[in-house]
Amino acid sequence: MIYHLFAILTEEVSFFNVFKYLTFRSILAAFCSLIIWLAVGNRFIALIRNYQIQQYIREEGPASHHKKSGTPTMGGLLIILAALVSTLMWVDLGESSIWLTLFCGLSLGALGFHDDCLKIRRGTTRA
Repeated sequence: MIYHLFAILTEEVSFFNVFKYLTFRSILAAFCSLIIWLAVGNRFIALIRNYQIQQYIREEGPASHHKKSGTPTMGGLLIILAALVSTLMWVDLGESSIWLTLFCGLSLGALGFHDDCLKIRRGTTRA
C-alpha cells in the first residue's frame, strides 16, 4: 500500500527512489512489525490472560515443564498479524512470490492456531 504511494511520488521527487530497493523496504517492514508488536503486545497478552488462554501442564510430565504452567498461549497470532500488516504495507503487491509467501505463512499460522485450540480444549499439552 505505502509502496505504491511512493512509486507514484518517485516521478515528482527523486529522493523517493530509495523506496524501490527491496532491502530498504525490508528494513522498514521489520521496523513497522516491531512497532505494531510493541503497540499491541501488552494489551494482547493481557487479553489472553483475561480469558485464561494459557498452558496447562500434565502432572505426569517432566518436572522441568511445570514452570511453564500458566504461560499465555496463542502469541503467534500477534506475530502473524504484525508480519502480515507490515508486509502488506511495504511490498509490491504485483509480485506473485509475495502472495505465495503470505499464503504459506498464514497456513502455518493456522496450523499453530489449530494446535493451540486443541491444547486449550483438552486442557493439557503434549509432552
